[in-house]
Amino acid sequence: MKRTKKSVWSKPMRLDYLSQLLYMMGLTMLMYSLTRLLFYNAHIPASTYDLATILGAFLHGLRFDLYVVLLSSSPLILLSLILGFAHQSYFKPKHLAFFFCCLNIPCMIANLCDLAYYPFTGRRTGLEVMIYLHDLMEQMDHIVLRYIWEILASTVLLSCFAWICFQVRGTTWRVSFTQSLGLSLCVLALSVIGIRGGLQKKPLSILHAYDWPHPDLAPMILNTPYMLIRVKNVAMKSYSWFKSHEEAYQVLADQGQSSGTIPSRRTEKNIVLFILESFHRDMLYAHPQYGTPAPFVAQLAHKSLFFSYAFANGRRSIDAMPSLLLGIPHLFSAGFPRTTYFNNTYTALPQILNKYGYATNFYHGAHNGSLHLDKFAKRIGFKKYHGFNEFAERYPEKVDAQSASKWGVFDDDFLNYVALDLQQKQTPFFSAIFTLSSHMPYVIPEKYAEKFNTQDYPHEFYRSVSYSDYSIQQFFEVAQKMSWYKDTLFVFSADHTSQHWSEYPTDSDLAAHHIPIFIYDPSGEIKPRVSSMVVQQSDLPATLIDYLGLMKEEKYTLLPFGRSMIDESHPGHALLAISDREYILVSDNKVTRLNKKDEGVVTTRLNHKLLHPRISQEDDASLALKLKAYVQLHNNGLLEDHMYPYPNK
Repeated sequence: MKRTKKSVWSKPMRLDYLSQLLYMMGLTMLMYSLTRLLFYNAHIPASTYDLATILGAFLHGLRFDLYVVLLSSSPLILLSLILGFAHQSYFKPKHLAFFFCCLNIPCMIANLCDLAYYPFTGRRTGLEVMIYLHDLMEQMDHIVLRYIWEILASTVLLSCFAWICFQVRGTTWRVSFTQSLGLSLCVLALSVIGIRGGLQKKPLSILHAYDWPHPDLAPMILNTPYMLIRVKNVAMKSYSWFKSHEEAYQVLADQGQSSGTIPSRRTEKNIVLFILESFHRDMLYAHPQYGTPAPFVAQLAHKSLFFSYAFANGRRSIDAMPSLLLGIPHLFSAGFPRTTYFNNTYTALPQILNKYGYATNFYHGAHNGSLHLDKFAKRIGFKKYHGFNEFAERYPEKVDAQSASKWGVFDDDFLNYVALDLQQKQTPFFSAIFTLSSHMPYVIPEKYAEKFNTQDYPHEFYRSVSYSDYSIQQFFEVAQKMSWYKDTLFVFSADHTSQHWSEYPTDSDLAAHHIPIFIYDPSGEIKPRVSSMVVQQSDLPATLIDYLGLMKEEKYTLLPFGRSMIDESHPGHALLAISDREYILVSDNKVTRLNKKDEGVVTTRLNHKLLHPRISQEDDASLALKLKAYVQLHNNGLLEDHMYPYPNK
């Protein structure tokens, strides 16, 4: 009887290629750790961190190394699985080693090059280095001579790595066909998890490097291939309208100075920053059909220093955080924390206040990891982050009741938690509270379905805004009974706009950025009034430093884009960027636009039938010069990691 020949795909699987690949990947991980050791030896000051912290950084770095090794080797992982089934003889171990080296050695070269390049930038290198590629090529002979011994040592090291890879042979194991299918699925699943960085809510991000064990060790934890592959590159143009940063800054020479509107004595008041999700300025005014969506916040604004012409620097929540807490306006398309420029050197508002004994806390009811806000908060100096996890730990019995919320804890429960938690904080404190429920999909708790019914609140977005407004009202009813309340300054700002009904026929770009910003002072030191000065989110750090009487000590730590909102002696400014089209400077009743393509500048007047800010005292040429100064300081400062106008004193 004639035998039927079995298909190669039904035979036991050979593990030669897969095990060889795993050995080479392990060797590559060892190489990345060796490079990290060299980075530590060259760039981390001795005795700055204890041994446990340094070992923690090495351990955390493996997570980023694994991402690079798995991603660069992913074609070979698939190939090794196929070859294990195919049982052919023409593909040799040396071929696998050759392709492995071709994929991984360029990544190692980039990582080694950054050992030398890091001191010039102070950050891990990303794709922005392509901007300087022409200059680097022209100076290549000088670079080679300058680093000749390092280049020779790296060449020897990589040659040894390649030689070892070509000597590696896989283990000649065989497993049954059924077992091999399960093994293949496990290998693929583990590879996906490794590339994702784990099973956490959000995939591995640059922000994770700042989370543990110490934010300042993030450059050591990261590796250059990860930055090149994962971190977004922003098309950032360098400008040369001014010869230097100092010359550009002279155009803005009065930046950050206080006129003494608030007494110059030092104060240690608590500060609570409310970041209102998706609130357009219209939320405080009467809708022609639905009434005022946020009546309590509107009433509170009436008791405050209210800025009628306040603008968000960006259009997303991820844009608002750097503006409000770092003082950086959002002038490019990508989310700032997701770009390589987030590696730059900054002094954020929480970091400044930490120096003066403030307890710094960030509250956001979303699931931890949402928008990477927990990582961002730690990166910029907040000592404690409170999210869904912290709420669930305090009130486990309430977690199930929140299951209808896709984002996290509903505002009423979370803000009540915040008010009670602040009572336990040491004073003075600085706390940022980011509301949640007025974000899409605009879900409110079922227990308030009758209170905010669809008949009285037919529009789901305005219904969610009204619910958030009610939750803020409940917060203040609790807070007023607390010992910390009378010594607290409350600052309100939206993160960005959403739906609105005001018409801006000649200034639709401004309509999309028009938000409420106001300062409520229960002590009455800041008198209630309406200001017609133009302000922006990036003014907040300078405003609070001015209010606390720290301007003299901290003016060197403030970025040049923001001004104190409590000082009306200067013209107010707001900086915006409209996609890839133009930069905008709003200054009183004038709007100056800089075309990104041809660098042409045009200044127009606001429509006074709709908007009534102060009459600008600046001529058009002066405004054009200021807008160029802002843009050059922003772009060149990010590219060169040189954002601050003053040297540190």
